[in-house]
Amino acid sequence: MREKLMRFLYGRYGNDLFNSFLIGLALTLAIMNLFVNSSWLFYPSYGLMLYSLFRSFSRKYQKRRQELNWFLKISLPIREWLRMVGLQLKNRDFRYYRCKQCRQLTRVPKGRGKIAITCPRCGNKFSKRT
Repeated sequence: MREKLMRFLYGRYGNDLFNSFLIGLALTLAIMNLFVNSSWLFYPSYGLMLYSLFRSFSRKYQKRRQELNWFLKISLPIREWLRMVGLQLKNRDFRYYRCKQCRQLTRVPKGRGKIAITCPRCGNKFSKRT
């Protein structure tokens, strides 16, 4: 039995960040559907779950990789913002800013007023209030 399952799963795409997002969104919609009880939430939640299973068991690596790259490109601003918020919550003695030219994350001490910041990567100068 175990060998049959191993043979079936061999060469399958598996799980990635996009699948995790789809499952999380599907579970969120399913939980919301418990309170609202609407088909507008029921069908999309199960559709997302089925699509996530389809992606996991797919053998088309190139197609799934393209979907993952698309998702990563679309979600990059949100992931960067969440990372910056997490850093600022974890280390309250510093403020974090992004350079406008090269997008390098710079850390400056908090409570110094308006200061001139020089990007360590590209040398761009910008001023921010800490």
